[in-house]
Amino acid sequence: MKKLMTVIIAAAMLLAGTDAFAQFSVSVGYSHSRTNFKALGLNLAKARMDGFYGGVTYNIPFARVGTGTLGVAPGLYVSYMMKPETNLYVVKGDISESYLTVPVDFNLSLPVTDGLRFIIFAGPSFSAGLTSDVKVSAIADKDLSESIIGTNNDMYDGLIAQKLGYNRFDVLVGGGIGLDFEDMIRLTVGYDAGMLNRGGNTLQINRNQLHVGLAYLF
Repeated sequence: MKKLMTVIIAAAMLLAGTDAFAQFSVSVGYSHSRTNFKALGLNLAKARMDGFYGGVTYNIPFARVGTGTLGVAPGLYVSYMMKPETNLYVVKGDISESYLTVPVDFNLSLPVTDGLRFIIFAGPSFSAGLTSDVKVSAIADKDLSESIIGTNNDMYDGLIAQKLGYNRFDVLVGGGIGLDFEDMIRLTVGYDAGMLNRGGNTLQINRNQLHVGLAYLF
């Protein structure tokens, strides 16, 4: 790891003084996620949610590839997702979730024309669930108390959490493409797949997401 950091720092120093420089950006965008619930290899339910995200990214170029530039871009994002009347395994109700995510994307930036650059990016994202609430309208399990119907229930704590074993943490891996306009505006489209099982016992829970974003580059 120390050798890798030394190489990146050295390459960054070689790029100093050129048009390749570290760049800060602020992003907002739309997200669509799908959470799959499985048990014993069988698909039990799918929860689709829509929402938005916002955050910051700091891109650090570290190597030249022909006319393009390789970089690494750590970031920090907060997202909010929701879906009314979602079927979640043994419960049905309105669900909303929020996440804190730290992406670490490696990217290749290629000039297309003056003022236009094409970007390919890929890498892991480390995600932590902040909130996950369900207002239950129906249940299909006698073990769940009827007192949870009509109330806001925390998916990370309480009766539903005990049934699902819902885990806050996830590691997603994905990538996407983007366009930079006049080194000021960036449009991106990407997809991430959850690598960790967020369920417990015999239940498997995985979340994937599609995101479309707009960023302002400083």
